[in-house]
Amino acid sequence: MSMSKNQLSRRRFLRDVGVSAAAVPFVYGLESLYHKADAQTVPKKRLVVMYSPNGMLYGNWRLPMAGADLDISNGQLLSGTNLILNPLKKNAAKLLILDRLSNVGARQKYQDGTPAAVALGADAINHPGGHQKGLGNLLTGQTLLGGNNSVGNSGLANGISLDQALAKKFAGKVKFPSLEIGVQTNEDLTDRYVDKRISYDGPAKPRAPVTNPFVLFRNVFGTGMPGGTADMMRADMDKSVLDNALADFTRLQPKLSKGDQMLLQQHSDSIRKIEAQLTSTFKIQCTPTQPAKPTGVDVTNDSATHAWSMLLANYPTVGTMNINIMVQAVACGLTNIVTFFWANSENDMTFPFLNISKGHHAMSHARDPDLVKVDQFYATQFGSIIDAFAATPESNGQGTLLDNSLLWWANCLSDGSSHHSDNMPFTLAGSNGGYFKQGRAIRFNNIFTADPAADQLPPPAGTPDLSNSDLLTSILNSFEVATDPTTPPSTSFGRKDFCNGPLPNIKA
Repeated sequence: MSMSKNQLSRRRFLRDVGVSAAAVPFVYGLESLYHKADAQTVPKKRLVVMYSPNGMLYGNWRLPMAGADLDISNGQLLSGTNLILNPLKKNAAKLLILDRLSNVGARQKYQDGTPAAVALGADAINHPGGHQKGLGNLLTGQTLLGGNNSVGNSGLANGISLDQALAKKFAGKVKFPSLEIGVQTNEDLTDRYVDKRISYDGPAKPRAPVTNPFVLFRNVFGTGMPGGTADMMRADMDKSVLDNALADFTRLQPKLSKGDQMLLQQHSDSIRKIEAQLTSTFKIQCTPTQPAKPTGVDVTNDSATHAWSMLLANYPTVGTMNINIMVQAVACGLTNIVTFFWANSENDMTFPFLNISKGHHAMSHARDPDLVKVDQFYATQFGSIIDAFAATPESNGQGTLLDNSLLWWANCLSDGSSHHSDNMPFTLAGSNGGYFKQGRAIRFNNIFTADPAADQLPPPAGTPDLSNSDLLTSILNSFEVATDPTTPPSTSFGRKDFCNGPLPNIKA
């Protein structure tokens, strides 16, 4: 969408006269958030990646497909009770199911430290652990780096992750260019460090998720102290930045021509209008709800709330709390990019709330039928995010958050037993502003076989091995972010030899 001449002149003027970098994007962000009549309102595209651990039973995730591109919008193909996607059938018209994509960089041949692997770009160190390789490559399109030939230290991803590449687009325009959120993510970084991180600033630079809902809420909406009213805290934050902007303008005014002084006065008046509406508008459109206080827990004590949030019995409760905070942060215009990380990629937690006492990792290696119940639980959580985004109107009154978002539910492996990284279970929702198809299930590589041992056979000669790297490239393009500014749109992300370009047939 093109900017008006007035918008361009104001932006260029503010930049040229040296207004503080923090003030300029905040002013424009508020005009969008509080939809001032004199400013264009451009819907902000958003990405939420929800990760669930330990691989999946691919045969129970895949739909009974009779073709390569199916209409699933009526939900009938998701109605099987033993299908992992069954809880999402009511949202079928909003889904884009991508079947048979590969997770190329997680294949052992790229990571075993042999001369053959080095010839393929490996670093001469063996990187054991299928879950670790799968997670490290998932959003980076890169193999692992470093480590010491040990599953306990198999290295870290060798590049920036998609979420952080996109976060650069929003830096200075929102309070949080990205949020990293976890649910009972283990903090022992001496063991399987890569197993606990999905987001990367660059090679071997992982970002830590916030798992404590009380700390998360305070970080997002608060001022650093427990308690208080969220809308008051946010309004105070906004007003302080506005005051700084006006101080800049007052300092600059004597140095300007009459024409520029008039433009400055117009902008100052605009800021005062925003300031006058902060409290009423924020209460109407953005009223965050603080997490409920657990019985017997001092919510002003971070150690106490951390201990509570890490109790196994509280796993679904903490997940729901953090989902609610995440949705509110997006709805309030505080962030556009979120990674939501359910536990470590390889963990043996049990699920007492599902009446399952077996450990998750052990179940995955046994291909236990109860894995369907576990992954249907995660499907239900993904469905709750879809529902919340679909129920939240955009601030300009045009559509919902879901209309201008892409939600992606991913896992590190298609089969936790064999550690196979092909036939990846990727489920998307939302069109991200009309870019992606919805209500479709699309099949790509022809490598599915009923024998899990043959899952990693390459596609037929001459057939592209389409992968998560191609999906990452497509997502970049949906945000109009080019990895090479001289040749937009993006043609690759991560290692170029893992990528064939944007995925075919997924654009609306």
